[in-house]
Amino acid sequence: MIEDVRTLRGPNCDSDHFLVKVIVKQKLISTHQKLAERLRWNTNNLQNPGKLEDYNKRLDDRLETQKETQNVEQDWQNIKTAILEAAKETIQTQPRIIYNEWWDEKCKEAIKEKNIARKKCLQRRTRATQEEHKKEKTYGNQDLQKKEETLAEKQNKSNRKNSQKK
Repeated sequence: MIEDVRTLRGPNCDSDHFLVKVIVKQKLISTHQKLAERLRWNTNNLQNPGKLEDYNKRLDDRLETQKETQNVEQDWQNIKTAILEAAKETIQTQPRIIYNEWWDEKCKEAIKEKNIARKKCLQRRTRATQEEHKKEKTYGNQDLQKKEETLAEKQNKSNRKNSQKK
């Protein structure tokens, strides 16, 4: 389905023709498959010889108790569950690491407002909508930059403290 067709008179193509821009909307069938959440194992526990030995012992016990079948897929599932159960009991998982500590609800709201103003500006190109979009854009960008800068300052201070302790 063609949504929009425009001639672009600005680009110089060294021709007497104008460039044509077409926006086509095509619906694709999407298959949403929920991906299994990837577990982050606490590998530091494997550095401990006691935990490593305990993991190996539990894994051996689980694998010995399982019966072998003629079905390769079933055998793989049995081995996989044995490894996961032994790891969950001994190695344990790590919590998710949050990289963007500065990203919060206020940032989400600023970005949302900026996107709404942009859509209004694109739908109705008046001076008022363009000014509103510009205002929201600068406000949102300034807010995000301030948060990033304060986080960077905090990290620098903590790094200086850690280096002074050593």
